[in-house]
Amino acid sequence: MALQGGVGIPKLHWCGSQGNYNILIMDLLGHSLEDLFNYCKRKFTLLTTLMVVDQMLSRLEFIHSRNFIHRDVKPDNFLIGKKDPNIIYLIDYGLSQKYRSSQSKKHISSGKTGKIVGSIKFCSANVINQLEQ
Repeated sequence: MALQGGVGIPKLHWCGSQGNYNILIMDLLGHSLEDLFNYCKRKFTLLTTLMVVDQMLSRLEFIHSRNFIHRDVKPDNFLIGKKDPNIIYLIDYGLSQKYRSSQSKKHISSGKTGKIVGSIKFCSANVINQLEQ
């Protein structure tokens, strides 16, 4: 709920449990950047690359401004809008966590986690060394 209303953040319509299932209903979105990259024979033009990176960074800056870190940044988690294909949406907040206090803005303490969080293919060296993100 803390991220609702941001550009490129899917609108959450409902979430809850039904029996043994957790349910989340959000806006219907289009293909992922990974799908589009494959469709384009794994080549984007320089202009496309710059436009995509600009939006990806804007999404990450927004969630960071709300004191969260995504922790699973990869092309599969950026989707093109269905209604407006000029907007790229960031999805999958299952591994997200607060990285600083909302009140004091003080960063959480870092240290060894003992685990790797996120997709290993896209992890930083610190994550591979099991340090807090």
